[in-house]
Parts: sequence; C-alpha cells; structure tokens
Amino acid sequence: MLTESDQPGVDASAGRARFEHTFSEKKIAYPVVLWNPYYKFEYFGDVEGAVLDRGGSVTVRREQALKPGDPYYHHVKGMITIKIPVVLMVDATMPSWLVLFHELGHVKQYYESGGEAGWNKKLGDVAAIEADNLKRHENPICRDLKLPIRAHYKHMSFGFTNLLQMYASDTKKPALIREPNVARLKARNDGLLKQAKANELKQKEGGVLGPKIAGYFVKK
Repeated sequence: MLTESDQPGVDASAGRARFEHTFSEKKIAYPVVLWNPYYKFEYFGDVEGAVLDRGGSVTVRREQALKPGDPYYHHVKGMITIKIPVVLMVDATMPSWLVLFHELGHVKQYYESGGEAGWNKKLGDVAAIEADNLKRHENPICRDLKLPIRAHYKHMSFGFTNLLQMYASDTKKPALIREPNVARLKARNDGLLKQAKANELKQKEGGVLGPKIAGYFVKK
C-alpha cells in the first residue's frame, strides 16, 4: 500500500515511481494498493522454538525460556545429558490473492487511524502496524483455509537467513525441522514431545535413556 506519508526505502521509492507513471494523466487519491496478481512469495509459517526481534533477527529459544510442553532433544555428551530446543517450521508459499488481502488490511488500518494525519503518526511504529495487520486480517484467513500462519511479519526467507546458515553449516547444532504442511509439522511436534517425555521419565527412574534423538537438518 502506498500513501503520501510512506517512509523512504527501496520498496516505497519503486512503488511511488510506478504510481506516478500509471496515474500521470489522472489524479487518484491516496491510499492506493499496487498489486501484481502473479506475485507470490515463500515464507515460514507456524514457527515454534524460535524468537524474532523487531528487526527480523532470529534466535533459537534457549532451554530456560522454553514453555512447558515445548519439544526438545536429549543430547548425550559423556555422562551429561543436555536439553536442546527444537525449531519447527512449515515451508509455505503465500498466494497472490492473500497478498492483496494483506494490503487491503493496511487500507482498513489507514481509515481507522483517521486518514493521512493519523496514519503518519502510526508510521512511527511500523512493526506494530504489521503485527496488527497479521492478527486481525491475514491470519484469520489463513486459519479458515488451513494455511500456515505467520506469527511475525518477518517470517520470510530473508528473516531466517542467519538461522538457516547456522544450521546448514554445523550439523551438531540443535535440530531445525522444516515440513511442507501444517499437519505433518504438528504430528512431528507431538512425536518429539512424546519422546522427550519418555526420556525424561527414564532419567527420573534412574534407567538408561531411550533411543537418542540426534540434531539434524531436514530440507523440504
């Protein structure tokens, strides 16, 4: 979506140039949605076991920050058993029509803020604008249609670059699991949790660990 108040940037500059070219002979009021019906992009949905800051940097959630029920691996190193958190994610492609609905969500936000003046103030926190748009407009559609959900606006390939490089370069890192659909991810999650609980029970009973789960990197 393009408005008069958009901050400078590659996307905004390209959008404004296209806007001025398209509407050079006639006036059209802001906001305007510039949409390519053939555009779709890859993203990661239903991500568990990772946290993202506002800039889009991704880090593995540490053991002490794991919520009860989150899966983890047992990595046996000598006499020490280390719990390693698991990152689970769904590889997905967002269809072009959903990209359009996302942008229309911004148009709705624009008018809810009172127009150009209110929108200009909201632009001071773009992360909050995107989070609200996902929560109220994009994600409800994804839930209805069983599409992977982006919990964070930066759940796109460039947002995970550092994480992917970390796992791809060191096979001893904690497991990064990518699945092609939500159902398989949930099934995998349930299996990991069941194994983790079984291992933990064995430890408490003083027995040996069950089948050790080793960290690995799975490509789609």
